Amino acid sequence: MFPRTLDSQDTQMHSPIHATQGDLSKLAKGAGAVFFGTIFGSIVTYVYNVYIARTLGSELYGSYSLGLYVFNIAAVVSLMGLHTAILRYVALYNGASKHEKTKGAIISGLSLALPMSVATAAALYTLSDFLAVRLFHELLLGRVLRMFAIGIPFINVSTLLMFATQGFQIVKYRVYIRNAFEPVGKLLFAAIFLFFGWQLDGVLRAFVLTLIITSVLFSRSLLKISPQLREGIRPEYVFKELIIFSLPLIPVSILQAVTQRMEPLILGNLCSPYEVGLYSAAYQTAMLITIVLMSLNIIFAPMISDLHNKGELPKLESLFRIVTRWAFTLCIPLVVMTIFFAREILQIFGSQFVAAAGCLVILALGQLGHSATGPVAFMLMMSGRTMIILVNASLALLLKLILNILLIPKFGLVGAATAAAISIIILNLAMVVQVFYVLRMHPFVPSFFKPIFCGIAAILIVYAVKFLANIDGLVGLFILGLTFMAFYAILITLYGMNSEDRMVFSAIKRRALGVR
Repeated sequence: MFPRTLDSQDTQMHSPIHATQGDLSKLAKGAGAVFFGTIFGSIVTYVYNVYIARTLGSELYGSYSLGLYVFNIAAVVSLMGLHTAILRYVALYNGASKHEKTKGAIISGLSLALPMSVATAAALYTLSDFLAVRLFHELLLGRVLRMFAIGIPFINVSTLLMFATQGFQIVKYRVYIRNAFEPVGKLLFAAIFLFFGWQLDGVLRAFVLTLIITSVLFSRSLLKISPQLREGIRPEYVFKELIIFSLPLIPVSILQAVTQRMEPLILGNLCSPYEVGLYSAAYQTAMLITIVLMSLNIIFAPMISDLHNKGELPKLESLFRIVTRWAFTLCIPLVVMTIFFAREILQIFGSQFVAAAGCLVILALGQLGHSATGPVAFMLMMSGRTMIILVNASLALLLKLILNILLIPKFGLVGAATAAAISIIILNLAMVVQVFYVLRMHPFVPSFFKPIFCGIAAILIVYAVKFLANIDGLVGLFILGLTFMAFYAILITLYGMNSEDRMVFSAIKRRALGVR
């Protein structure tokens, strides 16, 4: 069923191993640290959302979530795509040992983004009541938006500094601060403020306080790792380069920010914070599925820029296929478990949230399609194809708007989830075609399809166990879930890994165990 000869055929016919052991070790070393850090951060963030949802109730949690969606849009828009520009140019200049330009890129990015962030925060603070009443018909939301507005400059400064550290291909500070301290800080401060009875205001103050501390920590970390900033090197400012690169990303940032959060915004406009709360619980759960792809993207993004700039395209193609295969392989069991336990997972938010189980299943399937295409967006962006990204963002916004208008009034939560899943799958498939057209690369070699066969085989085994043992009920469902995970892992280990996968897996295992 799973012939090992595919490994050799795949290597010879489709993807010669252009990625060296050093490249794979670098990917494994970074991916291991970021993967475990992202898992930790995602779990703590999830616990934080469960905690405040259970404490505040579905309606207040919906108001908090709706305010957070508006905050995220405002922050992304005011950042103007400069975080991506800093990541690209710090990686390029540092790789070429142009320390004056490296320092200048960081200072230039901060000088451009900070005034815009302050102006956006002031505008949101001033217009908070207008937006709350006229768009979402909820006066309480005005107070939520005013508190979130205070955090915009701090989230943008911390994001720019975080991407600057990634440009040096150092990810540990992202892991320590963004993935570890930030979610723990939000949870801890929220618990303290809620203990003193501050309710929603306490959650909002905890959020802003955590962002302030995070920006300070990233500032200290960048000074620690970058001698260009600590020493008296005269910076060579690159305002023009950053602006030219970021200019197409400004409308992209606006389009993507609105597109990614369109469903809860339209639910808030057409329905109520209650529906937004239900959708947010399902969405937060579905986003856990993307942990693997997010972790790999963090490591792979600066490598794309560096390898593309050096003209090492065969090596880039090989790593592109490896990253996509990993993301898809590890996504499959998460999706299957989410489908099995959708109601039980949402029950932890509170009994009201079980109504979003169908929504969660659809969102999970959408994220499976997203992971199957790998880092295609970064392949376009970090190779300088920003105009393609702009066209994609425009079409994605239009597609999502049409789907939401058609589906949400008739189907509510399920319609919102369906619109999100269909649009993300179509967009990612379009980007696969674009990457092939402009870079002559694609991730779909024979070894990519092995996890599908392993997943189908594991599901058939589970159904056979259920039929033969007559397993039923919640405990039985849990046993069947563990059975699927075990057989899927065994099949992937035996039939789904090629030599490159085994090399990287060994490197990650050594890293996790502290073995050099």
